[in-house]
Amino acid sequence: MRFGVVLAGILMLLSSPGCQPEDAPRGVLARVDDRVITLGDFDREFREMKLENEFFPGGHETLMRMRERFLDQLIDEALVLKEAKRMGVTVTEQELEEEIMKTKDDYKGESLREHLNSQGISFEEWKEDVRRTMVVEKTIRMGSHYGGVITTDEARTYYEAHRVEYMLPERVKARQIVVATQRNASRILRELKKGKEFEELAVENSLGPEGRFGGDLGYFARGEMPKEFDVVFSMDSGQVSGITKSHFGFHIFKVEEKTPGRQLEFEEVVEHIQGKLAQMKSEQQYYQWLEGLRRNAKIEINHDLLAYTH
Repeated sequence: MRFGVVLAGILMLLSSPGCQPEDAPRGVLARVDDRVITLGDFDREFREMKLENEFFPGGHETLMRMRERFLDQLIDEALVLKEAKRMGVTVTEQELEEEIMKTKDDYKGESLREHLNSQGISFEEWKEDVRRTMVVEKTIRMGSHYGGVITTDEARTYYEAHRVEYMLPERVKARQIVVATQRNASRILRELKKGKEFEELAVENSLGPEGRFGGDLGYFARGEMPKEFDVVFSMDSGQVSGITKSHFGFHIFKVEEKTPGRQLEFEEVVEHIQGKLAQMKSEQQYYQWLEGLRRNAKIEINHDLLAYTH
């Protein structure tokens, strides 16, 4: 599982209290030091997750794997929040208000308070959820931050081992006219041979959305368009194709420019590689940090209770 997915999973859990204090009600699914996760809290969060992600497991084994992974995320959330408290991670009122303002901007027609009320959530409850989310984000960034420097030699070693990643494919700039019938396409092809402008005929006849722009498809590489479009890679600049049939209709292409593929030089991509390697080291550091939190915590899981669904 990638770092971004894990982070998103943890943050998703903060929309309601997944971890309760020691005096929580019966049905304790897991204990993380002095925090508990109840079956009720887990099932409520799990149902919301399935609805939000439109996930409907097909069988019992798949469902159980999902429940186990989701419980792991709840445990990670509890560990991160405990570490945040130990480190004294806080969010200022100004930071909180700035984040709230960003969310308010997403609600044009109805107010944020109206939306929250419709979900049965008070503004103050939601505000505290935002604060907790920001605390978790800060804590994770601190735990996964890679403070080292990726040297040019490290970047060059990666480049030499992954040269194929830095190969620019051949690209073509083309136009098309697409119509519904072969008869209409044949008529247009005759007009092109008589010297009528391709762009003009595209505006007048093409059914594609790019038709009003003279059929301009822009630049694309092989495989980025439907396979029928690959005919342009065997054409010369300025050449007009014959009629090509697809499930969209009948196409006529014109190649305007061809850019040959080439290997990007190391100097062109060194900064990109250094950023990529730093991100990879941050991910590795994050997993080591989280694993350290798990090793130092007392975690108990009631697997029999986890298997209980209703």
